[in-house]
Amino acid sequence: KETLRNLPDEHRIDFAGVRQDRWLAAFRTKLSVSTIRKTSIMSVSFRSKSPATAYSVVEEVLNSFIAEVNRIHQDERSEDMKLLT
Repeated sequence: KETLRNLPDEHRIDFAGVRQDRWLAAFRTKLSVSTIRKTSIMSVSFRSKSPATAYSVVEEVLNSFIAEVNRIHQDERSEDMKLLT
């Protein structure tokens, strides 16, 4: 959802003709994310009519993922500080 919110209008070409309430479902059909067990390696791909759009989507997915991981770690650090205090 965060990726779709942050995606510039020019990179929403794959959703032309799709009702906005169906964008997330359409987005998920074009997105592929996989990981290798017991590693921190992940593969992210997006099928688009435009190579520039595919690149932009993958970059935004990774940025959103990193932001979420950082938020989780920040929350954990805050909890640890409360416990220590």
